[in-house]
Amino acid sequence: MDTRNVIDFYKGWELDAIRADLDTQRLPFITAFEHVNGDFNKATGIRNTNGFLGREAWIVGERAKRYDKRGTVGTHHYEHVKFADTWQQVFQGIHDIHDYVLVAVDNVANARSLQTYDWPEKVIMMFGEEQRGLSDDALAIADDIVYIPMRGSVRSFNVGTASGIVMYDYISKMGVK
Repeated sequence: MDTRNVIDFYKGWELDAIRADLDTQRLPFITAFEHVNGDFNKATGIRNTNGFLGREAWIVGERAKRYDKRGTVGTHHYEHVKFADTWQQVFQGIHDIHDYVLVAVDNVANARSLQTYDWPEKVIMMFGEEQRGLSDDALAIADDIVYIPMRGSVRSFNVGTASGIVMYDYISKMGVK
C-alpha cells in the first residue's frame, strides 16, 4: 500500500516516473525564495510550487541548502529545487532567462496591487524573508513589484501564505483549470 501524500492517480508510481509526468504538465512560472536570515516558510513555498505546478523553485542565499524540508511534506521530491548564493547565479542557471519577467512580491511604496496586476506568461516570482521582505538588491533588479492587499492589523502575510496567494492569482488570471 502506497502511503505517500500523492493523488490517487500517482499511487504506486516510482518517484522518477511521477516527476517525469509532472514535467509534461508544468506551467512556465518559476518561484524564487530569498534566504537571508532564516527559512521559516520556504518549504511551504516549494509545496505551493508543486501544488500549482510551477517549472522550478529556487532558494537564494548563502545558506540556501540548509532549509527545513519538513514543510514540503515530501513535495521537494517531485520538484526541481535549485540553490544559488546570489540572484546572478539564479539568472545564470535559467537557460531562457531573457524570456522571463522578474516580479518581486513585497509591500514597498512603489508596488502595484496584485488585484489589478496582469501576469506575463513567463515570470519569476521573487519572494523575500520573513519580516524583512526582499533585499534591496532583489528589488532593484525586479521588472515589476506587486503587493497583496490586506485589511487586518499586520503588515504582511508569511512567505508560505503569500506565495500560495500569488501563485493562485497567476493560474486564475492565466485561465488554468
